Formats: sequence, structure tokens, C-alpha cells
Amino acid sequence: MKFTLLFYTLSLSFCSAVATMAMPVFSQEKEQAIVVIPDHPSQITRYAAAELVRFLNASTRGDFQLKKESEVLAKDGPYRIYVGASKAAAKKGLDIGKLKKNDFVTLAAPEALYLVGRDDVRAEAPIDDWAEMGSLLAVYDWLDRAVGVRWLWPGEIGTDVPHHAELATKEGPPEYGKPAVAYTRLRFYAPHYNQGLPSAYGRSRSLDDQSYLKTNEWFRRHKIYRTAGERSFYNHAFAHFWERYGKDHPEYFALRLDGKRGPVDKRTNLAQLCVSNPDLPKVVVQEWLATRTEERPWINACENDRRTIDPTCYCENCKAWDVPEAKVSVQDNPWHIESRAADQIDPYESVSKTDRYMRFLLAVQEEGRKHDPNVKVVGYAYSSYSDPPVRTKLNKDIVIYLIPPYVYPLEKGREAQARKLWDDWKATGATLVYRPNDFLVGYPVPYIYANQFGTDFKHYLDNGMLSDFFDSFTGLWGTQGPNLYMLGRLHSRPDLSPSEIMDEYYSAFGPAKEVIREYITHWENVTARCTLQLQQQTKGGWNYMMVAGPKVFTPETYAEGKRLLAKAKEAAGEEGLPAQRVEYLRIWLEHADLATQTVAAYHAMRKSSAPLERLRFNKILQRLREFRAGHEASFVGADWSFIRQVEPWTDWKE
Repeated sequence: MKFTLLFYTLSLSFCSAVATMAMPVFSQEKEQAIVVIPDHPSQITRYAAAELVRFLNASTRGDFQLKKESEVLAKDGPYRIYVGASKAAAKKGLDIGKLKKNDFVTLAAPEALYLVGRDDVRAEAPIDDWAEMGSLLAVYDWLDRAVGVRWLWPGEIGTDVPHHAELATKEGPPEYGKPAVAYTRLRFYAPHYNQGLPSAYGRSRSLDDQSYLKTNEWFRRHKIYRTAGERSFYNHAFAHFWERYGKDHPEYFALRLDGKRGPVDKRTNLAQLCVSNPDLPKVVVQEWLATRTEERPWINACENDRRTIDPTCYCENCKAWDVPEAKVSVQDNPWHIESRAADQIDPYESVSKTDRYMRFLLAVQEEGRKHDPNVKVVGYAYSSYSDPPVRTKLNKDIVIYLIPPYVYPLEKGREAQARKLWDDWKATGATLVYRPNDFLVGYPVPYIYANQFGTDFKHYLDNGMLSDFFDSFTGLWGTQGPNLYMLGRLHSRPDLSPSEIMDEYYSAFGPAKEVIREYITHWENVTARCTLQLQQQTKGGWNYMMVAGPKVFTPETYAEGKRLLAKAKEAAGEEGLPAQRVEYLRIWLEHADLATQTVAAYHAMRKSSAPLERLRFNKILQRLREFRAGHEASFVGADWSFIRQVEPWTDWKE
């Protein structure tokens, strides 16, 4: 069957382009085109072309050639595919100088296909993901829309490449595209990967290094990139303030109920501020003037992280900025570092602190505008100030990182809560960045909420989201793959609906498609049992699966999951990628079952001094460790550094 290549407007709507002439890329079992790069390509341009050749060959079973412009001969076939800023592209009027970072243009002309974007000429590829890579994103966009390549999870098994006996382009005007959001970042949690440039890493053959490289490869293919540097990635701003100002200016810090100011213990990075102090905006702006750069031009006024034992300020001036009738919508905020019993929480903590913090951001903005009238100020909507302000109006130069105060899944009656929260914040006039912690949750169990998340995230994309910053990306592909694929796919193709994206995922399992749909639905239904009440009872915050996991992901639920995978294996057959993908899910499910058993045994041991419980825990822990070691290849892409942090037995010795 002939496959016709259509170009769609890269505004991500399915408007067909004007087409007058079809040009073959592959037909009659022969390559009709060659891939061409400039004579002096950057590493990123060369990498982009190599990726194109790789997937063209995989899709057609062909042997496409890659040449530099000066090496091309008349006998090399009638058609060309130019990648990067070639002379041929310049003659067609494709001026990369007019493109913004990571924007790109695709042109299907009678003589050639042009995939063009700005590529950093100094960057190392493919490791240096901070570099601009417009041509690479153009290649991935073309492979997605034209060839139908799908990247479900890192590695060959997770890459779905349809076979085409005939492949052709259709002539049309230039189509300009760009990533779905201005800046994006998914934090891969391994601490040593957050230092310096990524090009400093990836040199060893360790599982962590392989996971880092493969995960970032998957990011790029879904237009998830870090080219903006740190422009919109701002963390807690005042972690160092107590050391710098605590001795001489304790008045900058929150007044506690005991009448003292400053941190409650040695965690000085969690000291909260007295945001109504009139001198504090001046201090914040002076710090900004001393540290601002072209890549980090905004004033960072993001309050410190906090536990529930780290009180916001109780001084009369700060309380006067509050709206007493405005109550926090979720009392037990899961993102607090720890929780307290209800009878230990002061009633005033139920009052939303959003208005006071927004007034603080406006005061910082007013001070900053004395130095730059267009300055932007960044703040959080977090903790007891995650609900929108009641009286305070903001403006577009106030950038709010919205951290919703709840964990997926949302129960019936609360399903629209996330979208309403977004819309209410948008109504304040602020510019919004989505900054969730949701992907921290779930440990290695099949904790699946893909459809619900996809519906919400698509709403944010369609309603003014400037950028996103996910903390974190744990890479649990074999159990939480639908969540992760939904996230990646909506970055690369926000025109798709959540149901279309999930259908792509299921389709990659070939004849086992409908059984896998049933399998994923099973785990969505199990995950739905993780109610707000369960989360509050557990008092485990974002890590509550390390306590509540065995209560929800029971032996019975695992038995049903294994039954469905056995049925999927039978449908998929013994060989081929669908069968390998089913086996991949089976390995991860076995791991999840073992991990859940280990959690249960750990807590049983902690509650009992019986030697039998200790022996039982040691036995199951050893099985878990042996299973991980025996299936390391299947676990590439998982953030084991993070997993080791959340498992309380990481340093356990028998």
C-alpha cells in the first residue's frame, strides 16, 4: 500500500497543506533520495541527519546514504533531504537567522525536502542537551508526522517504527514549527547529574549513566529540552538567607508562635520569611542585581520549602495581609516534607497565605522596576499559598510556578479541581508555569493516571502555560509508562487527545493491543483506590506509596495483572516486538510485586522485634536485589538514584 507523506501546519492543527506534486523517497524496494548535510556541519546537525537515516532505514528496510553537499553526485538519485543550514536551504530562502531557539521549518519542494533549524555550532552532541537543536527537532517532528515513528520508552523495544514499502513527500509551502512550550525541564533526580554541563557525564558504563543518556534521548525525541538554560527554572530563593542575614537582621524572618524568629532547628534552608517587612524587597532586589545573568534575568522571590513544623510568619503585619475567610483548599498538603497530627496544627494554618505572598511579589516587583521597568518576578503557588489570591491582582510580569496541593488520582467530584485551580490563577493576570511534583509519586508500582493527567495538562497547554518544570522524572517505564508517554506525547503533539495518545501506546503491542488496553485499565482502576482519605491517613506525603502501597496494590491485584499479561503474551505470539514489549511489562510487574512485598515486610519488621520478621524481610530484600541485578537491561531509563533515596532499607545490612 502506498504511503503518502502529508505535511500539516505545525501550529498542531490538522489543516492539510497545498499539494501539487508527489516526490518519492522510497519505492520499488529502492531509495529514491539521499540525506545531505552542510560541508561543515555542527555535531548536532550531523547527529540529526544520522537519526533521520537510522529511522528511514528501519521503516523502509532500505540503505539511505548520508553525504555532505560537496560530495553529492547527479547519480545519487533524483531527490534530496537536506538537514540543517545547508547552502541549498539558503537558496530556497530558508533563513535560520530569523528562527528563534529550537524553532524549525520544513519545506517539501519538487527537488528536495528541507528540515532546517538553528543548531549550536559549539555543542557536543548528543550529550549537551542545553544547546539549541532546531534541525534535530525538525527531524523528529517529520519522523513523527510523516513516518509514524513512536517512542514509547527508551531503547529499541520501546521504539515503534512502522514499515513502509512506499514513502513519498507532497509538495507544499514552508511550514514553521516550534516546541509546545517555551521552556521545559523534567528533573532526572540523580544528584550528580544536576551539576555543570551534561557533557561532563555519560562516560562510564554504569546503569545510572545509561539511564541518564537514554532518558535524555527520549526527551529530545519528544521536544523536551533544556535549551533555555535556567531562564524559567527557579528554585527556592532564600535557602541561604539565614546564614547571611539571620544574625544582624532576624526581623527578615518569620515570627513563630513562641515569639522567636528564624528556623526551628538546624534546617536553616527552611526558614520562612517575614514577607511584610518593608526592607525585605530591597534586600531581594540587591541580591538579584548582584547575580542576574542573560540566562537568568528574572528576580527569584520563591519562598523556601517547608515542613508543617516550619511556620509562616505570625506577626501582626503579615496577618493583616491575609484574608481570614480564605481557607486552604487542601489542609494536608502532600508536598510538605513531613506531616503532623491534626491536633498539633494551629487553627490559623487553615487560613490561606496566598494574598500575603502575592503582595510580597508585587513589592519586590515595584522595587525591581526602579532598575528595570520590564523586570519579571518569579514566585511559587505552593503549600498554604497554593490557592489563588482573593483580593490581590497580579500582572503578566509576575510569573507563578503553580504547584497543585494534591496528588493524582483525583476522585470523582474532584476531577476538575486541577483545571479550575489553573483557571483561577490565570484570572489573576499572572503568567503561569506548571511546576508539579506528581511524578515523584508511585514508587515502582503500576500507579497509572494517564488519562486524568493528560486531560489536565492539555488544558494548561491550551490556556496560557509559558513553560513547565517537573519534579521529578523517575523513569518507571514498565509500570508507569502510560503516564510518561502521555507527558512526552503532549509535549511533542499537543494537538492529540489523551484517548488518541493512549491508542498509540496500545497499538504498539500489535495483536495484543486490546488485552494491553484491558491491562492498563485494570491498573488505572486500582490506582483510583488511592483516595485523598488514604493519602491523609498515611501521612506519607509524596512518598506515601512506601507506606500505603501494600494496602492498595495487593496480591490479588498483582495476580489479575499477571493473568492479563499471560493473555497478552498468547495474543502477541512468541516472536517480534509486540511479544518483547509484553515481556518487558511482565518483568516490571514482577519487580513491582517484589518491591511491594518488600515494603510490607519492612514495616512488619519495624513493628515487631520477632526474629522471624527480620528473617522474612532479609529474604524478600535479597530476592528483590537479585531480581534487579538479573534484569538490569530492562531497567535502563529508571532513575535508580532517586529510587535508592526513597527506599528506607537502601543501606540495610542483615
